[in-house]
Amino acid sequence: MDDEKYKVRIGTDKALVYHPNPYSEPDKDFIRQFQEAGASNPATIQDFFNRLAELQKQPIHQNRTAMQIELRNIKVAEHMSEETTAFTANLYVDNQKVAFVKSDGRGGSTIYQPFKQDDVPDIRKAEEYCKNLPPAVYPETVIDGKTLTVPMNLENYIDDLLDKHLSQKEREKFNKRMEKHQKDSILYGIPNKQYYRVRLIKPIAEILKSPKGIEALKHSIHEKIIPRLKEGESILNTNLPAELMRLERKRSTKQSARIDDSPDKQQGRKI
Repeated sequence: MDDEKYKVRIGTDKALVYHPNPYSEPDKDFIRQFQEAGASNPATIQDFFNRLAELQKQPIHQNRTAMQIELRNIKVAEHMSEETTAFTANLYVDNQKVAFVKSDGRGGSTIYQPFKQDDVPDIRKAEEYCKNLPPAVYPETVIDGKTLTVPMNLENYIDDLLDKHLSQKEREKFNKRMEKHQKDSILYGIPNKQYYRVRLIKPIAEILKSPKGIEALKHSIHEKIIPRLKEGESILNTNLPAELMRLERKRSTKQSARIDDSPDKQQGRKI
């Protein structure tokens, strides 16, 4: 699973990736400008930043009233999902339930139907609102040398909401599994993506009760874990003392063989 990121293609063999700060509200205007600059199909990085600078000089439309569009009561049917995700949900516009949403999972359109005739005006407003949003950019898809860019509409907006919902569910499952495994293991890897597990003979809470246990953990982390960390990886435990986590900052550049070659694989280690 991926953390939130935005990627644009540069030329035919390069790309730029923007990772918003996960601890603060994303800068929506910058994200829009970033995507629009990428949609201009820049041949070089300089072309991209020139276009970005032009967009940042343009006035921001402060008078556009934000509309709250949400999916609630989402139900995914994995057994029916083929080319796309089969699901049903209720569409809310500014906290008002206005439509029933469904996709059969066979690659067709996502359909939304008003619950009652009185809901149609609100749906039309949501459609108009989405039409004025920045286009959806798909850097991984290139057609005739150009990055695929799709105008935003309510259907695409709904699909994006579903993707974010599914990503959030995956992150929750990932973090829940990590929380369970860290009780008796040292975990390391890439946050929100994958991790490797070095299992201990005792729960960490018990090991930390004695000075000898702390020293044994320190030695294990320094000698067996840190040398295996590759670019982008770190120790992921949240139940280790700060003094042990600081060891990672002093790690050497020496790389050794993996404990295993598959993520989340249990490995016995005596401490």
